[in-house]
Amino acid sequence: MCSPPWLSSGAQAIAVPFEDMQDILQRLTDLMVQMVEFMLSKLACVSPNGSAIAPSFAEMGAAVEVIIKECEGSLEEPPGAQPATSHGGHEDTQEQDEDNYEDNSLSEDHMLILSCCWQTLKICCTVSSMCVSQWLNYFSEVLLEKVLRSVVVRVLTGTRHKGAIEGARTAYSQICQVLLNTNSKIGQLVYKQVREILDQLREGVRTSVTRRAAGMAMMIQAACGAAPQTNALLINETIISLLSITETEYEEKSTTDSPPVLALHVLHSLVSHAPLAYHLMYHIPAITATCLQAFTTDSWALRNAALQLYAAAVPRMVGQKKVREDSSTLNSLTAPEFLFRHPVLVDSLLHLLSNSEDARETHQSFSHFMDMKMKERTGCKNEQLSIKISSSIVPVLSLVARLSPGTELQQNKELNDTLSKFCQVTNRLLGSPVYTIRRLSSLAIVALTPVEQTHFYINNILHVLRIPEVASTNMIHGNLFALKSFLQTYPKLIYDQHLKDNIVATLSWLMEANNKCPIIDALVLNIFILLQVSITVDMKPLDPFQPGMAEYLQNFTTIKIEHNFKDTVEKVLLSEHELEDPCIEHVIDSFKIHSDGSWRCKIEALLWQRLEDKPIIQRALLPIMKLLCALLEFDDSLNCVPSEKCIKKLLILLQGCYGTKAASLTLVVIAHIFNKLQDNQWFGNEVKSDMFFAFSKTISLYSEPASTDDYRLAASKALKISVKGLLYFHEDVDSAYKELLIVACTKLLQDEDSNIRDSACQIVFSFLDSDHANERNISKQTLLDMKNFSWQPHSKVLLHPNLALLEFAKIIVRRCVCTSDWSMLRVIWKICSGQYNCNFSLLYMSKSSLFESHTMNSYEEPKQLSQTLAKAMLDTLAEAPATVVQNSIPNWLQEEGEILNKNGEILGKLASQQTQLATQKKLFTATSIHIIALETLLSLGNIFNIPVNLSSPITWNSSCFCTLLDI
Repeated sequence: MCSPPWLSSGAQAIAVPFEDMQDILQRLTDLMVQMVEFMLSKLACVSPNGSAIAPSFAEMGAAVEVIIKECEGSLEEPPGAQPATSHGGHEDTQEQDEDNYEDNSLSEDHMLILSCCWQTLKICCTVSSMCVSQWLNYFSEVLLEKVLRSVVVRVLTGTRHKGAIEGARTAYSQICQVLLNTNSKIGQLVYKQVREILDQLREGVRTSVTRRAAGMAMMIQAACGAAPQTNALLINETIISLLSITETEYEEKSTTDSPPVLALHVLHSLVSHAPLAYHLMYHIPAITATCLQAFTTDSWALRNAALQLYAAAVPRMVGQKKVREDSSTLNSLTAPEFLFRHPVLVDSLLHLLSNSEDARETHQSFSHFMDMKMKERTGCKNEQLSIKISSSIVPVLSLVARLSPGTELQQNKELNDTLSKFCQVTNRLLGSPVYTIRRLSSLAIVALTPVEQTHFYINNILHVLRIPEVASTNMIHGNLFALKSFLQTYPKLIYDQHLKDNIVATLSWLMEANNKCPIIDALVLNIFILLQVSITVDMKPLDPFQPGMAEYLQNFTTIKIEHNFKDTVEKVLLSEHELEDPCIEHVIDSFKIHSDGSWRCKIEALLWQRLEDKPIIQRALLPIMKLLCALLEFDDSLNCVPSEKCIKKLLILLQGCYGTKAASLTLVVIAHIFNKLQDNQWFGNEVKSDMFFAFSKTISLYSEPASTDDYRLAASKALKISVKGLLYFHEDVDSAYKELLIVACTKLLQDEDSNIRDSACQIVFSFLDSDHANERNISKQTLLDMKNFSWQPHSKVLLHPNLALLEFAKIIVRRCVCTSDWSMLRVIWKICSGQYNCNFSLLYMSKSSLFESHTMNSYEEPKQLSQTLAKAMLDTLAEAPATVVQNSIPNWLQEEGEILNKNGEILGKLASQQTQLATQKKLFTATSIHIIALETLLSLGNIFNIPVNLSSPITWNSSCFCTLLDI
C-alpha cells in the first residue's frame, strides 16, 4: 500500500491545505484516543475499579485469559479437524508433560494478546510525538492538550506494563522538548500539566503502593528534563513544591501511598536523572535534610522512599566511586570541600550529632533538632524516639564516612572550627552502645581528620586505650575501630617502626587472659594482622558461643599460620575449631610454597579423618572440602585412601542438601578420586558403581543450562579432571554413564557464560595433553594401520567453543576407531541427530515460560551443533585406514534409521497441522536437524558398507513448509 502524499518526505512533498491538515490531525487524535481507551478497558475488564485506576498485573493476566475464552467461544472448530496432539503413542507423553508444566508458563495466545495491547498503546504514544514534532503549527491548543492528556498521559497513568509506560515516557519527553523550545505560549501546557500533578498531590491523591508513583514521576521527570537549560524556573518550582508536600500531614494506609511518599518518589526520579544534576545542586542539601527527617517516622513507606532518595542524593554531593577499594581517598569529595559547599546542611548535621549527648538518644535531644510538627504527627513515646534518633544518626554518619580526608592547606579559621567540632562530636559517638554507630563513627573520624594530623589523632587513640579504667568497653571498641580504619586508609603507616611498636605495646594488655571480650580481642588481632606482627600468647579458653568468638578464632589462626604455618595447620585440624574463609585462602596459598611431600601426606590424612569424624553440617564440612580440593589439585596421586565412611559422606554431600558450594566442591573431590585412585584401592565394586552412578547423574544435572553458575562451573572442572580416565581406562564404567558425561561436555561447551565455556575448553585440552601416548586397549596391528592417522595435539591456546566442540567430537570418534567400540560414536550420533535437544513429540505445545533460562544463548545453536558433530564423525572416519574401519561394524545403524523414519513421520504431521508461529519456528529447527541427520546417517552407512533404509526423509519444497518423499 502506498503512503498518502501528505506523509511523504523530501522536497517533492505535496502541500496540504491548513484546514485539511487540521481535520486529519483531529481525526487521527480521536482515533488514537479511542484505541487507547479500548486497550486500557480490555486490560482492566476484571478490575473492580475499571480502567480509571491502573489494574494490577494479576488483574491484567486475568483479563487476557477472559479475552481468550471469549474468542474461543466465538470460533467454531472446522469439521473433521484433529487435534495436533493425536500422534499415536504420544498422547500419554502430552498429558504427563502438561501436568509437569510450570505455573508461570504463558500460552501463545496470551502473549499475542498482551503484546497487541501494549504495542498498540506504545505506537499511539509514538505517533502522537511524531505528529507534534512534525506538524506543531497545525495543532490548536485544545487539540494539543487532548493529545497530551488523553493519549500519552493516559497511558502513563492507566497501565503498569513496562513497555507501554516506557514508550509513553519517551513520547512525553519528546513532546515536552518540542513545546518548551518554541517561543509561543503553547509551551505553557507543560507548566500547566506539572502544576496539575502537584495540585493533585496537595489535595491528597493516592496511588498503589507497588507503583511507586511511576506515571507521575515519569511525567515530571520528562517535563523537567526535556529542556533543562530553558526551563530552570519549572525545575525550581517543582522541587520546592515537592519538598513542601513532604511536610504535609497524612493518613497511613497499607495499600496506597500517601502524598508525601509520592513526592519523595518523584524527587528520586529527578535526582537520579543525569541531565538535571547541575540544576539540583542548590536543592540537594534541602532534599537530604528532608530524607533525614523522614527516617524518624513510623511509616515504612515513607522511610523506604526516603532511603531510595537518600541513596541517590548522597552520590550527587560526594561523587561517585572511582576505584574499587572502599577506603581509597580518591573515591569521594574531601571533608573540607564538603563543608565549604554545603554550609546549611553541615549546620543541620552538626546539630543532630551534637544533640546525641554521648550517643544516648533521648526525647530531649530529639526535640532540640526536630520540628514540633514531626512530634505531633508521629505521636511517639520517649523510647520510640530514642530509636528514631538512631535512625537519623546512622545516615548522617554514613554520609560523613563517604568523604575523603583533606589537608590543612588553604582552610580558613571558620572551616577549621567546624571541622574540629565535627571531630569532637563524632569522637564521642565512638562510645555509643550501638555497634553500627561505633563502626560508622570510626570511618567518619578518618574522613574528618586532615592527613597532616593522622599521627596526632592515632596518638590520642592510644592515649585512651592506655587508661582502661577511664574508658568503657564501648569506648575501647570504638577507638580500636578508628585505629583499624586509619591503618586501612593509610597502609604506609606500617612502615613507621616507632608507631608500630607503640601500637603493639599499647594494645598488649588487651590480649591478657583477664580481658574476656572476644569482640575486642578479634579487633586487636585484626590490627596486628594489618601491622604484620606476630603474637606469642596462647588462645584464650573462651566460650565458643560468645559474640565475636568466631572472628577471634579466625584472626588468631591467621596470625599463627602466617608465622608458623605447618604446626598451626596441624593443630587446627586436630582441634574442634573450624577454619574460616580468610584462613582457608591463606592456607591454600601456603600449599603452593610448602612442597614437603611427607607433610602434605600427613595433612591429607588429617583432612580425610576430619571428614570422617565431623557431623554432616555445612559449616563443619565446607572448609574440609575446600582444603581437599586444593591439596588434591597440587598432588599427582592420592597420598591417603579415603575410608568407606568418607565415600558415603561424599555421596550425601553430592545430593546438594547441604548447599551449592558443598555439593560443587564434593563433585571436584570425587573427580580427583576417580582420576587418582587405583582399581585395587576401591572398597568393592558396589561402592565404585554407586559413585559412578551418583557422579554421572550429578554431572548431567549440573551441566543443564537452567542450573546455577556454580554448579555448571563445578561440572566443568570435574570433567576436566576425570572424564578422560572415565571414558578411556575404567572398563567397568557402564556405557550409559559415559553417555551422560559426553552429553554434559557438549552442553558446557555451548554454555552462555564465557567463564564456563573457557573452563569447558580445558576438558578438550585434558584429552590432547597425552592422547597420542595412551595406547591402552589398542592392538599392535591397529597402531600400525594408524601410522598416517593424525593425532597431533594442538597447542594450549584458548580455543573458540565451536572449535573445541569439533575437536572433542573428533577425539571421541578416534577413540572408537582405535578400540572398535562404537558405543561412544552412537552418543555423538544421537547428539548430532537432535535426540537430546529436540523432543519431537512435544513440539505441539504452544507454551513458553516467562523466566526460561538460556533463551538468549547465542552459543546454543542446535543446527550448528548437528553440522559440527556430523563433520567431526565423517572427517575422522574418512581419515582412518579402511582396514581399521571394516574390522568391526556398528550394529546400531539400522536401528537409528528406524528412529529417523519415525521422527520424520511426526515432523510431517506436525508441519501439516500446526499454525502457530512459535511452533513453526521449532519445527523449522527440528526439520533442519533432521535433514542433517539423514545425510549423515547415509554417509555412515556408505563408510561401513551397511544399507540404511530411510523410507520417509524430509526435503524442502518451495510451495510449502516441507514434504515427505520416498526414496
